[in-house]
Parts: sequence; structure tokens; C-alpha cells
Amino acid sequence: NSRTSLDGKTTFSSTYIDPEISDSGLILLCRVETPGLQDIKENEWNIPVQYSPRSNIHLGGSLNSTNIREFDDVYFECRVNANPLHRRITWKHNEQVLRQDKSAGIIISGNS
Repeated sequence: NSRTSLDGKTTFSSTYIDPEISDSGLILLCRVETPGLQDIKENEWNIPVQYSPRSNIHLGGSLNSTNIREFDDVYFECRVNANPLHRRITWKHNEQVLRQDKSAGIIISGNS
């Protein structure tokens, strides 16, 4: 989509995109070439896509999921992808919020 000013010296061009999470941080480039001139001009803009947090829970990397027994210590990691960055991670078990309680064996640290 483009239009030219009344004096013919300025062209306005626009494009529309429907950004996705995978577009975040990609570069949008506007390149201008004029027939008969060798000078090429470019301008770029970093696409700042904002999106809700996406989370994945994983069994701790040093644990073997086929060898967990009753009363074993286990840990989980919550991996979050968000823009802007997430503010807080809340852990729940059977709809109850888990809070740090070392005497009960619940230790919450960072994302695990």
C-alpha cells in the first residue's frame, strides 16, 4: 500500500503484519531504491512482540523419572517464556499454593 505526496517528492508506503511470538526480536526492513541512482537506503526496526507467559514444567535434570520412589527427594523446574518478563512463579499441588517449608521438605528457589 503506497501513496505519493501532491508534489511527487515523497512516497508513503505501509505494510500490515499480524505478529506472532516467533516474530519477537526479528527485524523489519524498509529498503528504498531509486531507478537511475546507485544510492540504496535502508532503515530497520526491531519487532517488540508482547505476549502472555508460556510455561513448561520439567522434572529436575539430574533425576531419573523411571526411578522415583516414595519419600525420595524430587525437584521440578518451571521454564517460562514471556515478553515482558514474568513477575512471579507460583507453585501449586492439588490446587493448594505451595509455600517454602523446609521442615516439610518444600524448598522453593528461583524457578524450582
